[in-house]
Amino acid sequence: MRVYQYERGGQDSPVWIEISDRGLRFSNKHASTGEIAFSDLRALRYAHVHSPHRTDYSLLLCATGKTFELNYVKFRLSGAEPDREQAFNRAMAAILMVIGQARPDLKVISGHAPVTRWLHFGCFVLPGLFALALSLIMFVETGGLPYAIPALGFGLASMLAAYAARPWRRQDRMAPGDLAALFEGDLKPVLPLGAPQPG
Repeated sequence: MRVYQYERGGQDSPVWIEISDRGLRFSNKHASTGEIAFSDLRALRYAHVHSPHRTDYSLLLCATGKTFELNYVKFRLSGAEPDREQAFNRAMAAILMVIGQARPDLKVISGHAPVTRWLHFGCFVLPGLFALALSLIMFVETGGLPYAIPALGFGLASMLAAYAARPWRRQDRMAPGDLAALFEGDLKPVLPLGAPQPG
């Protein structure tokens, strides 16, 4: 059995992940938070969300009746945290590698779930359509031009953001081992994967 630990960020406690031949067990400093057998896995999903202050990375392990999320938060204002980031990369590489070996039939889906993507699309397309309609009304009204131009700009920007979401697009898929190799590539070549860390 191999054990990996990483800190998600913020006030969250560290996450411990135990990898066995049969599956994964997750825990924090308080108690076990669950386990999942490789045979129960139905889908894998990896996604990230960017905002001005932080970037959230999530690996979702979906099984029958339950989903586990392994997430990591990268804060922009606090600067680089290479040790914390490497610990996350090391854990994700190990998890994906062993899943790829145990379940070669599974692929990792890139991006958010369909419901989230359609909500993202709706949050932009509805205000965009409203703003475009308002700009057309203002264009034909006397003295409405100063109001029509900002509404048109907002409407076009919203429609471009909605088009970027495009929830009907087929999401990219890749083998767990290929994604593991990408995580492994972000590690500094100091110690072999899974080796105990100094200190």
